[in-house]
Amino acid sequence: MTDYDSLLFLSPNFPGGYNGRAYANFAAGRFAASGNDLKRSLGLDPRQIYSVLWLHLARLRLRQFDGDEFAANLAHVQAQGWPQPIAAFLTRKLSGAELLMAAQLGDAKTRPDRLCDANFFLGEDAIAAGQARNARRYFFAAHKLCPISSPSYTGTVAELRRR
Repeated sequence: MTDYDSLLFLSPNFPGGYNGRAYANFAAGRFAASGNDLKRSLGLDPRQIYSVLWLHLARLRLRQFDGDEFAANLAHVQAQGWPQPIAAFLTRKLSGAELLMAAQLGDAKTRPDRLCDANFFLGEDAIAAGQARNARRYFFAAHKLCPISSPSYTGTVAELRRR
């Protein structure tokens, strides 16, 4: 956190600094702080789909209904391909099974990254729905696939420690 604070002190208009600190806050269970950083990052560049998705997760964890905010944020994103299916799942346009099928499509080299993200977001959605057992199953699946550098990996490890 200190490194992100220093980075943002030196570069207060760098969205990536806010995103990094937001992911760290999310992993630490500081969902309000995570949401604040993601909102600030999106204020600097509203086209960041992962920031939109993670802000929605932070709102879910705070039990804040953010349907209008989420829709407005998604409207700024011109995402084609991955991770657009995650947004479709979170807006109930795709089922969980369809999200996992979408993660299978495309380049085999990046398939583990997509499956990592899909399982992580499915786990977070299960938590929001009060389905702890399903969430744990998704987080275990994500943990097997996620590259260590992925925010989904950090989130997955934190969720498994909490469960």
